[in-house]
Amino acid sequence: MTEPTVPQLSQRALLASDEVVRIGLDEFFVKYPPTGSAGFLVPLGTTQVPAQSAAAAMGLNPLNLTNDASRRRSELKMLEHGLRMMPTAVYSPPQIGETHPHRTSIKIRYGGDLISGIVKFPGDTIVNCFADESGAYADDPPTRDAPFGYRGDGLQGNQKLTSPGNKRLEAARLEHAAVRFWHKPRGGQFTFEMWCMVVHRHWGWGIDTRGENRQEVVWTLSAIDGPDAGLPEDLIDSSASDPVADMDNTVGPEAQANPTYLDLVDRLETRPEVVHVKNRVRRDPARSLAARRAVLIRAGEECESPWCTGMPADRSVTDEPLFEVDHVEDLALKGADHPANMVALCPNCHAAKTRGSRAEERRRQLKKIANEKHAAAMKRNPRAAQ
Repeated sequence: MTEPTVPQLSQRALLASDEVVRIGLDEFFVKYPPTGSAGFLVPLGTTQVPAQSAAAAMGLNPLNLTNDASRRRSELKMLEHGLRMMPTAVYSPPQIGETHPHRTSIKIRYGGDLISGIVKFPGDTIVNCFADESGAYADDPPTRDAPFGYRGDGLQGNQKLTSPGNKRLEAARLEHAAVRFWHKPRGGQFTFEMWCMVVHRHWGWGIDTRGENRQEVVWTLSAIDGPDAGLPEDLIDSSASDPVADMDNTVGPEAQANPTYLDLVDRLETRPEVVHVKNRVRRDPARSLAARRAVLIRAGEECESPWCTGMPADRSVTDEPLFEVDHVEDLALKGADHPANMVALCPNCHAAKTRGSRAEERRRQLKKIANEKHAAAMKRNPRAAQ
């Protein structure tokens, strides 16, 4: 099918182009804000402006850009006036370090979904992952030097690989395609923080927005240098294709309702060893989830630090204690990804262990505590004597 020929600018389009020049772009946007569905630009003179703003300046009805069919009708309407619509994300794609105060601001600029955390912008082929530390998902803090966990699509009930967002990330995983990672810290703004690739997916255990336990798809992302950089050599084997059925049939204790401490330790100790490659730690994500969950079970509601002066009164968005599960000996320094090398700390105690004036002393204390608490938990476990 051939593209329609773009006719000469209509009188309305010429007047709108003249107005941009006469009053300037800032005042033009105040007068004709790009409200509603967005994500497409049209040229007015030498300037690209949101299609919604151009339509308002031309005295047209607001454009409907909510789906492919309505976007096509809007495109034909603009072509009648000599204006070709161009997806914003294609003409002027997001740049590393770009910030927006909220998802609404991103939608106004690029279009797309306001709700899902895994989206494509209209006309663009690249998947965008949004992680909001104040949101409902228990995503790992993003890191550039090691893979990190990103929770899948779906707020209530067990998540499914067939949901739209998860299907997008699965396609990116199988194609080894780069994805944009957007991050919003508590009290901060959304920032296009890094390019990533999806290196793995597996089941995890979490709490949905109704406060009910559920299985979650946990995607493992790894930072890359750019959209064409490719996957780091030491992670290529983690991204091998595997059928969806295999994932569904291999739900380990880290993604089950009531695993015991020993179930989780067994899971860790029957998995492959951690591999260290070129100053980079490659971790099996199932190991990390099982180890973390074991430590949280062991800690219950109390910080495991012997110098703790009191847990924070606030709780997480999933109504859990504000624990930070910490490797006493860092993974990057070949510390074990095992509960005997891990403790659950409140934020204050974690800060003291990491950057306090007595940090080295605290680390030695916590190494002993981790070993003792692990041994005690194994002794208490009803399966430990078998």
